[in-house]
Amino acid sequence: MVVVALLAFAAPAGADESSAFFSVSAGASPVGVEYFDAGAPVIPGEIVYGSIAVTRAALDSVGNSSGFAAGPYFGDNVPALMGAVNALGPQGAILPQYPFMVQSQYPGTKDQKQDEGPRKLVATSSENESTGDAHVGLARGNPGVLSVSSTSKVKQDPATGALLATADGLVQGFSVGPTLTIGQLVSHAEMSGRPGEKPTKKTTLSIGPITVMGQLVGLTEKGLVPVPGTPKATDVNGLTKQLSAAGITLGLLPGEETDTGIDSAAVVVGIAQKGPGGITRVRIILGRVRARVES
Repeated sequence: MVVVALLAFAAPAGADESSAFFSVSAGASPVGVEYFDAGAPVIPGEIVYGSIAVTRAALDSVGNSSGFAAGPYFGDNVPALMGAVNALGPQGAILPQYPFMVQSQYPGTKDQKQDEGPRKLVATSSENESTGDAHVGLARGNPGVLSVSSTSKVKQDPATGALLATADGLVQGFSVGPTLTIGQLVSHAEMSGRPGEKPTKKTTLSIGPITVMGQLVGLTEKGLVPVPGTPKATDVNGLTKQLSAAGITLGLLPGEETDTGIDSAAVVVGIAQKGPGGITRVRIILGRVRARVES
């Protein structure tokens, strides 16, 4: 009888929506890289994941509000492993903290930032909003990229209960030598709603211009296609074969949607090269951003 009375007191009939559960999150990793090495000395076929610029933001109804930004970032295992090694040190920390990330939390550390040359990282949090923002420029090499920007935001309006999660990615000047170039790629994912209501979803992906062997082309789920500006004599199928001969694949990854989340579409670039230990493969995912609203 006591338990029943307490439950009735804790959740009275007609409780307002402000007491309802919700969880909102957003994440953006506009350039994600998976590296597969068949000749890895530790674990054969070992896969390493990294990102040039990654952001996250999260907010829920039990008082958690956090922002995160990093670049470059090699997955959550690296900072966790460094922290575990430091915990084992008999005289304190052995390794420095992972240097290329900032985190915010409310209550607690409401903001952190780094601004060093071409790398700018910002994370901010308040009771009803959190943001992660990262910009990294001049990632030289082959493949290379001119700049990457990543932004994740979550927000709750305490007056109306409205929830919003947005994620944005911008990739400029991606190239694999002279073989493949993508001038710009812009992606967006957004979810909004109120606790107890079905959220609305929106996602976009804009790509262009793309050149293969110096020829202007477009990209669909079916592969390369001609676009306005492509010379009439261009053999699109031949360009696909030339990419394959160079160890490069190019495809469009469709977006994904569930009742509580949405992921944007993305461009996938595969690169295969022969190394001393066998074939090494790099899978680069361009433009993937996501938003989540659960209530």
